[in-house]
Amino acid sequence: MSGLVFRCLWPALFMAAASIAAPAGAADEYPAKNVRIIVGAAPGGITDVIARLLGDYLARATGARTVVENVAGAGGNIAFAQLAKSAPDGYTLGLASAGNIVINQFLYQNMSFDPLTDLVAAAPIAAAPQLLMVSASSPFRTLGDLADDARKNPGAINYGSAGVGSTPHLSGALFEKLAGLRMTHVPYRGTAPAITDLLGMRLQLVAIGAQPVISFIKDGQLRALAVTDARRLASLPDVPTAAEAGFPGYEVSSWFGLFAPKGTPGPVIEKLDGLVRAMLADPAERRKFTDVSIVPMDVSRADFKAQIDREAKAWGGMIREAGITAN
Repeated sequence: MSGLVFRCLWPALFMAAASIAAPAGAADEYPAKNVRIIVGAAPGGITDVIARLLGDYLARATGARTVVENVAGAGGNIAFAQLAKSAPDGYTLGLASAGNIVINQFLYQNMSFDPLTDLVAAAPIAAAPQLLMVSASSPFRTLGDLADDARKNPGAINYGSAGVGSTPHLSGALFEKLAGLRMTHVPYRGTAPAITDLLGMRLQLVAIGAQPVISFIKDGQLRALAVTDARRLASLPDVPTAAEAGFPGYEVSSWFGLFAPKGTPGPVIEKLDGLVRAMLADPAERRKFTDVSIVPMDVSRADFKAQIDREAKAWGGMIREAGITAN
C-alpha cells in the first residue's frame, strides 16, 4: 500500500514543482498580451492623466499594447471591485488614489471588497499635494488671514470639494481641526464645478491638487495661499508650505499607485515595480509629471505599504471622529 501511494505521488510532486517554477517564467515573458489599466474616475482628471502617462511608457518599454479603461462611480469602488475580481495574472491592473485604497473603506458601508487585503500594491507612482485656493478677488492674501476671519465668523467660509469624503473635503476638515475653526462644506460632483464657483466667488476656499488649477493661478484668476506638503512645489516656488504659512503639521497629499488583484505572482509584481522605477528615473519621463505639478514618489514598495497602513489608521480615526459618511 505504501509503495502504491509513493508511486501515485510522483505526478503530483512534478506538477507542484512546475507550478512553483511557473511565475518566474511568466514574469520573464510578461507582458505577452494587452495590459488593461482600470481607473476609477472619468477621463481628464489627475488619476486618468497619470494612468495614461504610465500606459504610454509601459507600451513603449515592453511593446505590449496598454488600454486605459475609465470606470467612474461610487468614489472608484465600482472600478476596484472589478479589479479585485479579475484574474491575478498581471494583465488587469488598477491606477488607484489614496482615496480608493485608504479612505473609501471608512466612508462606504458594505463594500464588496477589502482594498487592503484583496488588492496588492504593485508600485508607488506619484503624489499630488493639495493647494489651498481662493479667488484672485478674495480679500484673503494669506492662510492666516482666512483662518482669522473663519474664527471670527464661524461657518461663514464656504469651502468646496469634489464630493463627500474626497481628498479636498478631508483637507478642509483637517484644516478646521488643526486651526480650531469652523467652515461650511459644499460638496460638488467633481472638481470642475467647484473651481467654477471659486472663480465666481460663490465659494471662498477649495483645497485641490495643482494639476487642474495651475493655469488659473498662472493667468491670475486664482490665488494659492499654501501647499499642504513639507516642500514647496517646483512649478509654484512662490507658494509657501502650510507650515511656512503658520500651520505646522498640516500635510495632505493624495498619492497614486499601481495595484493588482491579490494572488498576482510576486515576480510579475516585481517586474511592474521595476518598470515604474525605470520610468521615474528617466529625466524626460519624470518631467512629464513635474510639469503638471505631480511629484514622483521615490519610495520602495515596502515603504509604500507601510505608508498605506499608517494613513489608514490616521484617516480612519479622523473620519470616525468627524462622522463623515458617503452614500
